[in-house]
Amino acid sequence: NRYSKYILFIICLLGISSIPSFCPSHWVPYGGNCYYLVRDKKMWRDALAACHREGGDLASIHNIEEQSFIISQTGYCKCAVNVLWIGLNDQRNQLLAVDYTNWKTGMPKLESCVDINSDSGKWSTNSCSRYRSYICKIPKGMFNQL
Repeated sequence: NRYSKYILFIICLLGISSIPSFCPSHWVPYGGNCYYLVRDKKMWRDALAACHREGGDLASIHNIEEQSFIISQTGYCKCAVNVLWIGLNDQRNQLLAVDYTNWKTGMPKLESCVDINSDSGKWSTNSCSRYRSYICKIPKGMFNQL
């Protein structure tokens, strides 16, 4: 049928239009989101501000697959990136309202900000004034605002 190519093309366009198909040049796509691992070390609030300047936020992790992806990003370099700031903190009681966690034994403690150890995958709370590498995320639905 001579129209089948056009119908297939339209179906593809409809499918693509509802799913973001790009990330900014230095970001990596995964699960409909974009991620950017920054190896420079910053305090939590400075890391958050840097992510905001890029159009994103510090990464939130919602399941083991997303966490595994984030950890995989640290392995592409032979540099000492083994602890990353993520977006979770207890400044507004966020630690109680999350859908996935992977706490190190004895955590969380009263420290305010959360980091992830890329060797173990475990999360810890630490002083927000510590210097860490960090990972930014642009969530689904934010692509068109860049």
